[in-house]
Amino acid sequence: MPAECSVPGCDKYEEARAKGVIFHRFPEKDVELCKRWLAAIGRDVNTPQKNYVYLRVCSQHFTPDDYERDLKAELMGCRPKLVVKKTAIPSLLIRKKKAAVTRECT
Repeated sequence: MPAECSVPGCDKYEEARAKGVIFHRFPEKDVELCKRWLAAIGRDVNTPQKNYVYLRVCSQHFTPDDYERDLKAELMGCRPKLVVKKTAIPSLLIRKKKAAVTRECT
């Protein structure tokens, strides 16, 4: 089964792949960092740890600074492998839930 981005409202798999988007696994071994990822993308931070293996975030949600340098690719003139830094948190194109608007009638 193809990966889908876990960010609510993100593009469908086929459309994302056509754009050259790649999908990153959640940092399953670091539970606190997983919770920070979940909070950043607007998902339930109480998601069971066993479900982290199924969650992905696509490269559209990371800045260039969120990736490790691929020195081998730079030296060889190849396309770099996109590896997310261990401290990176998705931050781009994140749609925050809108706060409920309440109005007072006069």
